[in-house]
Amino acid sequence: MSCRCFDELRITGTDLRQRFELSKCSCNSRFDVSEMGKSFRLRSGTVENTEKIKVDGVLFQGTEVSRCDYLFVYKGCRYLFVELKGTEVGKAVQQLDSTIEKLYSAKILSDNDEVRCFVVSSCHPNNNGSYRTAETKLKKKWGSKFGRGIYLKLKSREIVYDALLDKVQN
Repeated sequence: MSCRCFDELRITGTDLRQRFELSKCSCNSRFDVSEMGKSFRLRSGTVENTEKIKVDGVLFQGTEVSRCDYLFVYKGCRYLFVELKGTEVGKAVQQLDSTIEKLYSAKILSDNDEVRCFVVSSCHPNNNGSYRTAETKLKKKWGSKFGRGIYLKLKSREIVYDALLDKVQN
């Protein structure tokens, strides 16, 4: 079953905290996201302890903010930022950074939270200079801000993340 919570959802208003609450998925299909052959799957989450937010097009609309595609919140304190990207993996990391910045500035994210970032690309990641530069900037900027630092994983086609073990499975 595919999530359809965001198909017709349009949230207006300027308060980011309020839009954040209204952008949450309310169905039982909140553990997988996919787009054009790329997918992210969350394992070991339950409906009671996992929230899914569509960031691009729902939480943030228009083009004024660079942002990632999805955000999962596990047990209210582990934030999993997901970008499903073609080949521009350096840009993907910048989108993750911009989303973290917005949520941190709005005090949705706090210093005690755990932050995990995932980029799922459409082809084999070539770990090029733009990706390495963006990764270094992201880790330098946010590495000391959060309880367990910041984690970034790049993989092609699919990432399966086990929330209970806090690690990528494949």
